[in-house]
Amino acid sequence: MSEWDLRSQVQQRLDSETGVLVREAATFRVALCYPSPYAVGMSSLGFQAIYREIHLHPGAAAERAFLPDSPQDYRRSRTPVFSYESGRSLSDFPVLAFSISYAAPCPVC
Repeated sequence: MSEWDLRSQVQQRLDSETGVLVREAATFRVALCYPSPYAVGMSSLGFQAIYREIHLHPGAAAERAFLPDSPQDYRRSRTPVFSYESGRSLSDFPVLAFSISYAAPCPVC
């Protein structure tokens, strides 16, 4: 699968969404990352609440990023993980924030 195909899949998801928050001229941009695929991340009310909360602050904007549905396609095409709103690579953001709603069992506890 090509980078174009991968980006087109994300655009199709965005086209069917409601409630996407976009702030073009934000001076502080955060990539809000969910370490699971889109369907899991968007079902998290906590993830959605933080997304909206960041946008409530003047000059701040959050863009969402998720673990790709097929990481092997991203590796093969050398496509970096990118934000849904602008398509920017995560390496272009000054801040990466991770929403982690679960914890693995402690191996020494």
